[in-house]
Amino acid sequence: MERIKGAIEQILVARDEKGAEFTCPAGVLRNPNRVSEEEKRDCEPLNPRNGFKKHS
Repeated sequence: MERIKGAIEQILVARDEKGAEFTCPAGVLRNPNRVSEEEKRDCEPLNPRNGFKKHS
């Protein structure tokens, strides 16, 4: 996802199918309550202990 420098983004908290929480820009989520494996690339884990490592 392309980000515009200086833009204000709406950040949402969404859960994956295992219940782990992620903070995601609103524009990347198709369903604002769930984050898919594909969408996780643009999200950050809300709790680092949930075992998810951000894709490089």
